[in-house]
Amino acid sequence: MAAGDITDDLLVQLGERLEEPELDGDQWSLDFKLDKLNEAQIKFVNMIHPSYLTELEVVDENVDMSSGEKNIETLSAAVPVGSGCTTCNQYANGSVVLHGAKGILNVFVRPGGDFLNGKWATPVDFRAVKKYFSGLYKYSDTNILYYVFGAKLRILLTTLEDTTADIYWLKIPCEITQSADPEINSAFFQILLDIAESLCWPKEGEFEARRVGAWVVAVEQIRMMNQKVFEK
Repeated sequence: MAAGDITDDLLVQLGERLEEPELDGDQWSLDFKLDKLNEAQIKFVNMIHPSYLTELEVVDENVDMSSGEKNIETLSAAVPVGSGCTTCNQYANGSVVLHGAKGILNVFVRPGGDFLNGKWATPVDFRAVKKYFSGLYKYSDTNILYYVFGAKLRILLTTLEDTTADIYWLKIPCEITQSADPEINSAFFQILLDIAESLCWPKEGEFEARRVGAWVVAVEQIRMMNQKVFEK
């Protein structure tokens, strides 16, 4: 299947939901429907629990952390091979990281660049970071900590010189185009269409009930999926 084929199929399905061509008009143009699919994708990834977004997980390997910090807005935006997408949409004030600080999933640190003694860093709340500078919880090369403040990922350990890290994070999905398919799991495409449909219908008049109905269906499915995560 060529890149963009899935998008074409989704556009056909969205058109069927909008009863094309019977209710066709300027509002059902190709660009309009693509815009709504993209808007729906962003709404979905912001509403669903991150554990359902494994397709958006990215790792930046061997990042230089000798300064003790990394600007998360400069993390690379990896594009899946064969996706047909050459650039990623940069929503959220130019950042490519989904959910900002919450989009940093894990950090594997190599103190002094030692590849044999790397450690998984433990995330800590930046508001309580002072307690880790002394006493029982003090950071070290064997008790490495990290936190995100603003756009900066900061690590706490004893040895900074030559230190590198692998940073695991969630990327904002690429723009859906006729040559780039959605990056979310195909199991969620019907929810994507529910949201897109709700965004297409006018907010008042005879189609208001259809707009609300499609939105309620999407939200209820997302609620149930999120609930399953917290029940584990």
